[in-house]
Amino acid sequence: MERAVLNVMSRISQHRNLYERNEEAVKQHLIGEIMIALGWDWSNPEEVRPEERTEDGRADYALLLNGEIAAFLEAKNLSVNVIKRDEPLRQLARYCFSRGVKYGILTNGAKWVVIKAFAEGTSLRDRVLFTVDLEKEPLERVLVKLSLLSKERIRKLERLATLLSALEIAHKSLLNEGFDEESLLDSLRSRSGS
Repeated sequence: MERAVLNVMSRISQHRNLYERNEEAVKQHLIGEIMIALGWDWSNPEEVRPEERTEDGRADYALLLNGEIAAFLEAKNLSVNVIKRDEPLRQLARYCFSRGVKYGILTNGAKWVVIKAFAEGTSLRDRVLFTVDLEKEPLERVLVKLSLLSKERIRKLERLATLLSALEIAHKSLLNEGFDEESLLDSLRSRSGS
């Protein structure tokens, strides 16, 4: 997985102009490599279906497990800030809602937004499970977050995203209370080894 992320980051830095204007290049060169590293068989229509029809248009990809769509993945070119712009996120949510798909993934190859498609009494922004920014976040954090989209973990996506968020909040709170970061990490390591 690390190699795939580093390859994608290298391609973005070398060919940014191409990816800012060419969504298809983003799909083939960036998104595909990461999804393959996450265990998805990108060329198997029983796992990944491009241009999946919905009542509201076509989702770029449907990710399938045991014949059921686990998530829709919508791609944009690199010039679209998928974390800040609402319309691409709404488009993805409509696709998910129209087919009863629980999760949606929106990405421009560098930035990723993962949503829970519907929950009564919540706004779309409330349902963002997590975001990933390959260019701004530490590699270790990127790898952990993206791993939630793996074929093995996607069914537990919401629960794992909640646990990861709780860990990050607890870590930040403990640092604010004056705990030393190395001591906290040593404590976590010692608990997992016992």
